[in-house]
Amino acid sequence: MGTATPEPAKPEAGSPPPAALPPLPRKWHVDVSIRYWAPSLHGRFFSAEGGNAGTVANFSSDFGLPENKSFWYPIVTAHLGERHRFTFSYLNMRYTADTTVTRAIDLQGRGFTVGAPLHSEAKLKDLSVTYDYLAWKREKWTGFVGGQLHYFDAAVKLNSTGVNVSEKAKIPIPTIGGGGEYKLRDWATVKGDYHVFAIPVVGDLRGSLMDGQIGVTVNLLGMIGREPRVFCSIFSSLECLRVEPSYLDGWSVSAGLRYFRFQAKDGNTTSIDWLQKGPTFDLTYRF
Repeated sequence: MGTATPEPAKPEAGSPPPAALPPLPRKWHVDVSIRYWAPSLHGRFFSAEGGNAGTVANFSSDFGLPENKSFWYPIVTAHLGERHRFTFSYLNMRYTADTTVTRAIDLQGRGFTVGAPLHSEAKLKDLSVTYDYLAWKREKWTGFVGGQLHYFDAAVKLNSTGVNVSEKAKIPIPTIGGGGEYKLRDWATVKGDYHVFAIPVVGDLRGSLMDGQIGVTVNLLGMIGREPRVFCSIFSSLECLRVEPSYLDGWSVSAGLRYFRFQAKDGNTTSIDWLQKGPTFDLTYRF
């Protein structure tokens, strides 16, 4: 005679369902940031035509452009798996000034008269894509290598009495570089990276780029904790406000410094040297 197989026990009426399995960790996430950058500008411009020697002019002292100006721009970072990261950003900068010519300047074979009014404008648009590969990971350290592709749209315009000078350059520049991260606390991380120009551009147009930054990122919920906070009035202990820190989930803030230098040269006739450096402040939300 065969042995009967016992039927599995049925849950009693009213008993809770079996606990669900914990969700699998996400393979990807996205950080959306808005950055405030307050750099100082140091730049030079040169343009000669018709065999003239030309003059190397300074953005600030010769063109009157403001040395200090701030900008807001977006940054989106997609983390794919544990080791791949793509970052996209778009920075649009424009400097203008109205001043007078303080010294003899020759650009594009045209001379600017000392004392004449001068309207100056310098623009630089930077659309960039960065790929990072996390090459090694430790308990607190992370090291990564990668590359960037910047697409620059630069323009300089000068208008004075009887003299108009303009120059434009659109140039893609790839770079290579890397950096690292160090976890100071569970809620605070130091991160730095540096990228440099890698490949010359085809033709007479040449370009170079140095882009480096370092900063500290603080996870707000991790720093404050998940315990609710109760704030009471100094006038009455009955007037209290309960604050739930959970609304900070996904938010972080960063502060740091950025160094950015872009150089382009078209043969021996035109060149631009654009250097900026200054503090950065980011507000980021993680999806």
